[in-house]
Parts: sequence; C-alpha cells; structure tokens
Amino acid sequence: MPSGQALDKSLEGFQSLGDGISFYESTTPVPTTDKSPTLVILATWFAAQPRHISRYVTTYQNMFPGTDILILQTSVPDMVYRPYSVQQTNLYPALPIVAKHSQHPDHAILLHIFSNSGAHTACQLAHAHRSKTGTGLKVGAMVLDSTPGTNTYRGITDGFIAGMPSTPVVKEILSLIIYGLVGVITAKEVITRDEHFIQRLRKDLNDEQCFQSARGRVYIYSKADAITQWEYVERHAENARDVTSGKVRLELWEESPHVSHMSRDSKRYWEIIRQIWSEEPVFKAKL
Repeated sequence: MPSGQALDKSLEGFQSLGDGISFYESTTPVPTTDKSPTLVILATWFAAQPRHISRYVTTYQNMFPGTDILILQTSVPDMVYRPYSVQQTNLYPALPIVAKHSQHPDHAILLHIFSNSGAHTACQLAHAHRSKTGTGLKVGAMVLDSTPGTNTYRGITDGFIAGMPSTPVVKEILSLIIYGLVGVITAKEVITRDEHFIQRLRKDLNDEQCFQSARGRVYIYSKADAITQWEYVERHAENARDVTSGKVRLELWEESPHVSHMSRDSKRYWEIIRQIWSEEPVFKAKL
C-alpha cells in the first residue's frame, strides 16, 4: 500500500507509511505535565484484522487522548521466506517516528506486542533501529500478550491458522498449505542449521542491545493458550529479570485462548497496562 494512503475504515485516522505500517498522529493538546506515553506501538498478531486491532486502538485513544499510535502488522512473506534484512529495511519508514519519541526524558514509548508474530516484527524493528542509530530500542514499558512461545511444529501451525479466515472451506485449504510450508521451513532449518525465528526472538527480547525498558515489562498469558504455552512464557520472564532491573510482572489468565485475554476480562487487562505505565522509570533518556 503506498505511503499516505487511507486504511480500512476500522482504523479511521490512520495513514499507511508502507507495507504493514500504519500511523495515527493525535491532534489532542497535551499539558506539559502529562505523564501519558507519547507513542504506543502495536506489534500485532499474525493476519490480525483491522476491526480486531481497532478494539485496542480505541481503548488507547480513550485512555491516552494525546498519544500517537504506530501499528506494525506481520505478513505471510515475513514469516515464511522474506530475509530479515529485507524486513528490517521495510520498517525504515517507522524509524523517524520512533526517533522523535525516543527523545522524551522518561522514555515515553509503550511497546505492546501480540503473539510470536508480533514479537518477531518488534525484534526486526529493534534491529532496524540499531542498524541506523547504533543503539537498541529504548521504550518506557513493554506489554507481551501471548508471547513468547517455543518452536514446536504444532504451536507454529496453530498460530498461523488462528489468523486465517473462519470460512470452513477456505480455512481448510489454507491450513493444508500452512502445514506444508511450516514443514518445508522446519526441514530447511534442520538442513542449514539456521536458528528458528522463535528461538531468535526469545533471545532478542532479552537482549539489551535490542530493547531497553525504563519501567520494565509485563507478560499477559494463559494456561488455556494452545499456541503459546504458559511454561515457556514464565521461563522467558525469569531470564528477563537480568535485563529489566528485576522489573518483570507476570499476569496469568486461567481460561482465555490465544490473544483473547482482553476480550475475556477487559477491566483487568487495561488496569494492568495503566499500572505498569504508572511505574517510576528506572533510568532517564539522554537528550
């Protein structure tokens, strides 16, 4: 989609900056004393539909009226065959926005990541930022919803299929294609000994050369998630304490499916985000 083109009506007010990159610039005046994030980055789950993304957008707009919002969506080529270097280059249009908001003394970027696909894209953004600036992505807080999981064949295929259209015949055909593609990718990784993208994103999320979070991070996950197993989330969170000055919060749901925690208990979900943002930053930005 060409830069500047209007998007789906579900994302009214957003403009496309490139393939999978959408930006909303708030026109609401903000007092200088306001402590809201100046930018929310939504790294969405695989094949996320605009009408579903808009539910998070609307709440953020009500919660933080003066906040800009950047949406990063993950495509099939990104997850199947597109080289990391190309994915990072494709994210360059987002970097000036990130750079502008990174200058805030309290690191006023809230990074909200969904599923392994969103985590993958967020990591590519961090690598793109580092290639241009020499530093990792400095944010105010990170929200990790239903991620990171691990690289089991069933978990990966289920993750892709979950984002497919619900029409039975279409979903069945696409599911067969996905099983085949994931099988080919898995075989290629075994033969070439390439690192699996989920193993790589698990490392990147806990690498200070990729991310620094002034208020730490919160993991929102569920025992009923058939795609991202809760045990792997907790293992990752334990390792994250070393790179977040111990500022790691775990929020376990009991019955909500993958990327459905907000739908199951929206009051709890958004209160968690309010609370993590209200934390005092553990370091200040260097202006």
